[in-house]
Amino acid sequence: MTSMSKTANARSKSKATAKTVKAKTTALTAAAPKVAPEQVPKNTVTSGVLRRWNVWASVIFLVQAAAILVLSNTRHLPVTTSYVAKDPLSEAAGNTQLVPAMHHLFDLNITYLVVLFLLIAGVMHIIAATKGRDGYERALGQRVNALRWMEYTITASVMLLVMVVLAGIFDATTLLLVLVLSIVMHVLGLLVELHNKDSKADWTTWRIACLAGSMPWIVFAICAIGTGVYGMTHLPGYVYGIWASMLVIFLGLAVNFYLQRSARGRWADYLYGEKVFIVLSIVAKTALAWQIFAGLLHP
Repeated sequence: MTSMSKTANARSKSKATAKTVKAKTTALTAAAPKVAPEQVPKNTVTSGVLRRWNVWASVIFLVQAAAILVLSNTRHLPVTTSYVAKDPLSEAAGNTQLVPAMHHLFDLNITYLVVLFLLIAGVMHIIAATKGRDGYERALGQRVNALRWMEYTITASVMLLVMVVLAGIFDATTLLLVLVLSIVMHVLGLLVELHNKDSKADWTTWRIACLAGSMPWIVFAICAIGTGVYGMTHLPGYVYGIWASMLVIFLGLAVNFYLQRSARGRWADYLYGEKVFIVLSIVAKTALAWQIFAGLLHP
């Protein structure tokens, strides 16, 4: 009896231990964070497709950069600074007054600026397809693309700089503010992705980004209106065409980002939005480069 009792007790303890282990395993499984489908690293097929997209994007940008550099005439536009100075007439009359004045600082080579944003875009896509490919694709699996925001911070800022100068805004301080606002907008876009990897975006940050990004367009509108009202003339037609087309494309980029972050329809797949970003980037830079060439840089 004693032997049988010991055997029964051993079996009872064994069953109790098995139940305890099972319960702990279930608890740990339930507590473990669930990985969203879009966070799972993509397979080699998708990886290869993205690599081809980036390779072709880099080729398109670099070929255009070379073409613009070879085909374009050199065109310079001035950069000035505003300040106050003594009015010689009032000073001669013994009643010195301060009046607005302007000084020429240097000239911007528009050809080089166009080549610059095309070249930087091409190099960034080469990095995404080669040396930085692993980190780039791993980040995409987490719904983040820091490389894209780095590229846009530089290229979009240079593009805005060119567009503002073509609109007749030459003051260095105004140009600096346009560049800073563009940089702020794109850095905030990156922060939206970094801080909302596992949930929908905090649109407060994105609204601030949109506010910063809208300022250069308002500056252009003020300049265009002032040219018509006070200058009794108008800007060259191609400048209006550039700003209209770029505004449409920039709005398209903003809409694509919204759909991507809110996971609407096909944009629930982050990589779909990434491909749309690549296409819109190619369209925007190509349209700007060749509109400037047609209006200003052609022989």
